[in-house]
Amino acid sequence: MGYLTGQTKRPKDEEPDRATWELDNSIVMAWLINSMEPQLRQNFPFLNNEGHLGCCYVTYSDLGNCSQVFELKTKLGETIG
Repeated sequence: MGYLTGQTKRPKDEEPDRATWELDNSIVMAWLINSMEPQLRQNFPFLNNEGHLGCCYVTYSDLGNCSQVFELKTKLGETIG
């Protein structure tokens, strides 16, 4: 969860845990992207670090009605435009 929320920070280049962090981060990104429906996946083409993963967490988690509001705004935009 720390990779999604940004709590698990990227170690500096010279730190010994950097390679492990990069591997774990890549695995989390692959799981996240592969679990998305294709129409959602296209909204996040360049996920490359914990900060970008955090935006997915906020957008699609069950925090209030965020995901429902996003879906409604998207459908409204498609209807109008």
